[in-house]
Amino acid sequence: MSYGYHKTAINGLGLVGSSQLRGPSVLRSKKQVNYTISNIEKSLLSGQNEFDVEIISFRPLMNLNEIFNYFENESNISRTNNIIKINYEAPSCGREKIAYYGSNCFTGADIVIKRFKEESGIDRYESAVLTTLVSQFLGNQFNNTETTSRKISFKNVHIVNYYDDLYFLESKLDYFEKFNDNNGVRFSDDRCKTLEAFTHFTYNYSSQQLVVSDLQGDLDTYELTDSAINSVYNLFGRTNLGTQGINNVINRHQCNSFCSKLNL
Repeated sequence: MSYGYHKTAINGLGLVGSSQLRGPSVLRSKKQVNYTISNIEKSLLSGQNEFDVEIISFRPLMNLNEIFNYFENESNISRTNNIIKINYEAPSCGREKIAYYGSNCFTGADIVIKRFKEESGIDRYESAVLTTLVSQFLGNQFNNTETTSRKISFKNVHIVNYYDDLYFLESKLDYFEKFNDNNGVRFSDDRCKTLEAFTHFTYNYSSQQLVVSDLQGDLDTYELTDSAINSVYNLFGRTNLGTQGINNVINRHQCNSFCSKLNL
């Protein structure tokens, strides 16, 4: 399956994609079963709360060229078996996802697993993973600028496979707040000048071909999760608002003095 075609490279980055943006995915070795209630949820209702799952992990991006064929390469993906425990408490519901909290039975670390509210195929999970990988890469580039006093990070995301149902898995955040959405609307206060600078950084680093937004997480430590990307490339799922979304985000964010120090 492909996600469409592109005509131009991203200027200044040396991005040269093939004529086909996305080829067959290695994740397709695991089918996605349509469901109204997932297998984990069925088991929770029957009293089970420990699950032997396959955890799929993803290699970080080395450069933005890799966005065009990342899932075609099996070496980008690793699979391990693990046991996770899910709490019986009621899940949290966001705009797109349902989240359950629990722990890794091997390490004891607190975790959250998420699934889309509606029936979703592998393509949608891949788009979300790619969004996180690009956000992490650009976050690292931003952190490497000489004038950054605060470092930002994006949670590593994994895919959990349990009897052919797919879920996202992350370590749990202790605190959560939203800075902006994927259309550039701001929710938090002037504590977040660094995040505003990061948004402009992604726009300029990509030669105005994408912008990372929908920034949310622990805004005191700048540990973030569930970002969105608006892009001219049809790679980042339903939250990608394209060129209009890019313009909305940039126009609604005034570049602050920190941006000037970064030559943005």
